[in-house]
Amino acid sequence: MLPANVRAIWLTARRAGLQRSLQRLQRMARLRIVDPYWGERLYPKPMLTGDKPATLTESQSELLQRLAVMRAESHLGAQWNQVNDTLQLLNQAPFSLQPPVEWQARPVPDLLWAFQLHGWDWAWPALCDEEGRHGFLALWQDWLHQVPMGRGVAWEPYPTSRRLIAWSAAWHFLERDPQLAAAIGQQAAFLADHLERDLDNNHLVANAKALAWVGLLLPHLPNATQWRQRGLECLWQTLESQVRNDGSHFENSSGYHMAVWLDGLETALLAGASGEWVPETAWQALEKMG
Repeated sequence: MLPANVRAIWLTARRAGLQRSLQRLQRMARLRIVDPYWGERLYPKPMLTGDKPATLTESQSELLQRLAVMRAESHLGAQWNQVNDTLQLLNQAPFSLQPPVEWQARPVPDLLWAFQLHGWDWAWPALCDEEGRHGFLALWQDWLHQVPMGRGVAWEPYPTSRRLIAWSAAWHFLERDPQLAAAIGQQAAFLADHLERDLDNNHLVANAKALAWVGLLLPHLPNATQWRQRGLECLWQTLESQVRNDGSHFENSSGYHMAVWLDGLETALLAGASGEWVPETAWQALEKMG
């Protein structure tokens, strides 16, 4: 009889099918073998021109401010204690966010903890006030200094997606630093080559959302148009394929259902605020989910 872990891998591969299994092997090989050593060369930071980047439209700005406030009023508002410089995730012991932060530390063996740390959803509430924004900026710069390109859990596609969503919004609340914009562009290029099509679940929705947000919010980046189009197209197609006729999400999880619904709804709203067309099928899927 096969060992339990080998049997689980075999069953997963069987359910996924040959094509998706090969896609996963290819993606994991890049993450584990290629990116740690060649990431900086494969994904250099883009050279930005001296042109002044476009500012947010009034509709875009109002939407991002509302999203920051809504997150501050949710459970995310209690995760980052800016007074004590600590972060509490998954009801575990507080983790120090006093720079220099030990971003590579794994005080909790649960992979989800590391995903949430590097996903930066916890930092959204800080965008609601000036002091919080200064703290956000300090941690952002510390992360860029401490976390090497393409190495470790931080560069898994899912936390990279969450991080890009938070950063692309935060960039407009902070100093609009060209170096930070270049970092966003570098990570968006990385994500574009690591979409989780082999999983084709809520992770792919987050991947698509991230590309769309970078393209919509930082249109001055060299590949912004491509990312916007690719992200939106992938998201609308994925919603159509993952949402059943009764509005339920195919993963049969209330948590994943909510995550996919919010990712789709927020992106549809941002697209609309940015003057982008949102297909009726996407609105219908989101309405059924809600």
